[in-house]
Amino acid sequence: MSTGAAGDRWASDSWGTLDAESPDEIDKRFALIADQARLPLFREARAFLLDAVHAGPSSTLVELGCGPLPYLEQTVAALGDQGKWIALDSTTAFVEEGRRRAESGGFDNVECHVGDARELPFPGESADAAIADKLLIHVAPLSQVVNEMIRVTRHGGWVGACDADADGMLILSSDLARTREILRFNADQRPSPRAASETAAVLHDCGLTDIDRRGFLVTMQDPREPFVERLVDHWARRTAAAGSITAEEAAEWAADVMSYADKSALLVAFPLIVSWGRRPA
Repeated sequence: MSTGAAGDRWASDSWGTLDAESPDEIDKRFALIADQARLPLFREARAFLLDAVHAGPSSTLVELGCGPLPYLEQTVAALGDQGKWIALDSTTAFVEEGRRRAESGGFDNVECHVGDARELPFPGESADAAIADKLLIHVAPLSQVVNEMIRVTRHGGWVGACDADADGMLILSSDLARTREILRFNADQRPSPRAASETAAVLHDCGLTDIDRRGFLVTMQDPREPFVERLVDHWARRTAAAGSITAEEAAEWAADVMSYADKSALLVAFPLIVSWGRRPA
């Protein structure tokens, strides 16, 4: 942690410190992101976010927390050949993979940068739109990041974000107490656990207009989808690593959750909220 320009404490969770993690942990996060981005509901929310900020043909889009560009083809298709996508992430391995994917796809209108969301290395008013897709929950204070997004967006341009609510997770298991313990632990790790519901108010306080939002309910029940088991394992493993439960308890809980697939009752669900607003002309 360090101190922001306004004197507020800057915070991020483990997603913001991945450069210090083992290659194995980074590989696990790679797989989690890739599996998530293949799910239709996440792609639908991504498409809505891009549309909400008017990221269309010939637009210049800045994205914070871009990861390894899991929505590469979808985003480039929205921007067209004349558009430009300037992406930033704090994890070096993600940025390197994003660059590799963009180059191998022949997308020369995509830039990937390693950087800090609270101090973007881009000139003011250099973009038509700025987005943060599933980032704001992982950082604080929100206003510091949002103000940077606004700074790099031209007057009349749009700023938007998509996040899950940390307290809105639902997982079916036979051990309600253990499920609550694991979900509570993971929610408490988020610097901005209510980012999904608070972003619209932050956009307002930062001076944006035409603010709106839309919710998506992500429901996952297909055991053949790798993201479901990977996400359950991620939550259990992180709780055990912190010593809140034992590794054995984590494994038992994850196995119990996945056992509901045998009854066609497997269910993991949470809300995604897209919020957006316009910088006054």
